[in-house]
Amino acid sequence: MKFQILVSSSHGAMRMLDMAATSETEARHHAQAQGFRVLSVKTTESSSAQGAMSQKRWTTGRSQFDPGLFAQELGALLEAGLSVMESLQTLGSREPAAVREQMYNPMQRTLEEGQPLSAAMTRIKDKFPHLLIASVKASEYTGDMSASLRRYALTHKRMQGLREKVVSASIYPALLTAVAIVVLIFLLGVVVPKFAGLIDSNSQQIPAASRLLMRWGTLVNQHFNAIVLVLGALAAGGIFTLSRTSVRDWIGAHATKLPLVGGYVRLYRQTQFWQTSAMLIEGGVPAPQAFGMSVNLLGADDAQRLQSTLLKINSGHELAEAFNAAGMVDSVSYRMLKVAQKTGQLGRVLGQLAGFQSDVLERGIDRLTRLLEPILMIVIGLAIGGVVVLMYMPIFDLASSIQ
Repeated sequence: MKFQILVSSSHGAMRMLDMAATSETEARHHAQAQGFRVLSVKTTESSSAQGAMSQKRWTTGRSQFDPGLFAQELGALLEAGLSVMESLQTLGSREPAAVREQMYNPMQRTLEEGQPLSAAMTRIKDKFPHLLIASVKASEYTGDMSASLRRYALTHKRMQGLREKVVSASIYPALLTAVAIVVLIFLLGVVVPKFAGLIDSNSQQIPAASRLLMRWGTLVNQHFNAIVLVLGALAAGGIFTLSRTSVRDWIGAHATKLPLVGGYVRLYRQTQFWQTSAMLIEGGVPAPQAFGMSVNLLGADDAQRLQSTLLKINSGHELAEAFNAAGMVDSVSYRMLKVAQKTGQLGRVLGQLAGFQSDVLERGIDRLTRLLEPILMIVIGLAIGGVVVLMYMPIFDLASSIQ
């Protein structure tokens, strides 16, 4: 594998090393053995492939841009002693000219005008999340931008990991259901009509359920191509619909009302809310403002509860009491918020609360997966097995009558 390593020498000079190694750890060790301080390590393809991939990443929209990686690398450069302008120049030097012109050059021009980094990021539309911009803006007042960027990168990584666990837990049931549908269509459209051609479906010796199955099979066989086209169109339409951010937001807002999984969806969204609020508060954003900026991470019901909670907090009510009265916290979370009020470390406590809820969510997902998979297997087995049994019942009856 090829790696691109950003290093600094003992004199503080910045360099970019291209190195081949079997792993990121080995590449890091090689660079350190040469006396360099490693700031970041990035896997690369060949130079032409890297340029094409980088160009595609920036031209296909924000979905391909990793704000966590950007925050991590920018924070590492600032911590190494570079200015914001020098850090952006260093990061932009790795990108193709089109990418530099689209992003880094406008940001540098904004900085040259005397504007802060948060204003420069705001001018680059649809690239930086508003939470990252808010963290940078708060750190411009507190003076700890590198620490704020590190916190954002860590939060982004945690949320990505949590999101990947939820997605991976959903993949197997979805694939299992899709395979079962394909098998059933094949049985009804191909296998059952062949049996129907061998057996007189109007014979009174054939059970009524078998006759009904054969008629269904004949109907599916007659319209097999149309059914396949319709199912393919539905699948493509479903994939396209789910790719729309507005649709995913609508589903996420109402998924908390679903039976069995609704509680886990709400817990997942609350975990995101607490983790993001903790990051913003530790970055210097006032607590009510941090909660308001993170409201989009909650479901529709919890978002309404948060609005009433913020009204109570702004009117002088204690934070823990306001959240408890709105029904947004359980007994454990309530006690943790009470402790945060006494210690004055709200950001740290909220981070611990998010970690606690993340552990609960992971255990819940494991239990739900272990429950759903056997249920799906039983339902699919009964469906496919029922079709097979109904196909063979006429043969068994005919064999019995012959004997």
